[in-house]
Amino acid sequence: MTNRFIPDLLTVEQVGNVFHLCRQTVYKHIKDGTIPAFKNPAGKYLIPRKYIEDQLGGCYNVDAIINDGCPTEGGIRNVG
Repeated sequence: MTNRFIPDLLTVEQVGNVFHLCRQTVYKHIKDGTIPAFKNPAGKYLIPRKYIEDQLGGCYNVDAIINDGCPTEGGIRNVG
């Protein structure tokens, strides 16, 4: 379920925070197709939140990472 305060599309900076990557690395992965992205009319890339959640496998609180930069805020869920 998506939090109503967090958009369904994330910015390059937000994705970088989630994966602890610099913006240039995120752009590289977008260009080589590793990270799917859309370009908005202003020319900014937006990445589907669902892709990020799928990559994390439900182990981290994506809202906390985006808002606070802390992947374990609110606890890590046991998926095993």
